[in-house]
Amino acid sequence: MKGLEKSILKRAGTFQLAGEAEGSALVLSQALSFWGGVNVETGDIIDHSHPDLGNNIAGKILVMASGRGSSSSSSVLAEAIRRGTAPAGILLERPDPILAVGAIVAEFLYGIGMPLVVCDTSGIVSGDRIEIGMAEGTHAVIRTAGVPPERTGSGGAPAPATGDIEGST
Repeated sequence: MKGLEKSILKRAGTFQLAGEAEGSALVLSQALSFWGGVNVETGDIIDHSHPDLGNNIAGKILVMASGRGSSSSSSVLAEAIRRGTAPAGILLERPDPILAVGAIVAEFLYGIGMPLVVCDTSGIVSGDRIEIGMAEGTHAVIRTAGVPPERTGSGGAPAPATGDIEGST
């Protein structure tokens, strides 16, 4: 990966639905409603008022502050998980019960898990390689690889971000 340091930032999070996933980050600038905002057959963002219109969420680690309703978003997320067009995982800044219901229902009905984690998302940019892993209890460990040089401290070490786990590399 040209121009990227091989650094890893670790941060802690809390699962809304536990699991493990990895993928390329897709950071959304605004909350997204799955109902009317995502094409369940392709994973494309189809909400014409959303600034990330045209991006595809399938297999990505979706990063956003929160979901944006409607309550039907849970059924759209569950169907996308079933079809394989959902994100591999979702990182949120705030808990979202609607997205949690969709992920839980998909795991219960189809046996397909998709981790949903609440954590500090600052410093994550689209294209970062994200790994969501299990820690003790309801805690998640999020590893971000491929930190661009402008986001590193002196000597190429990652600059600390809120929520980082001390001593991690």
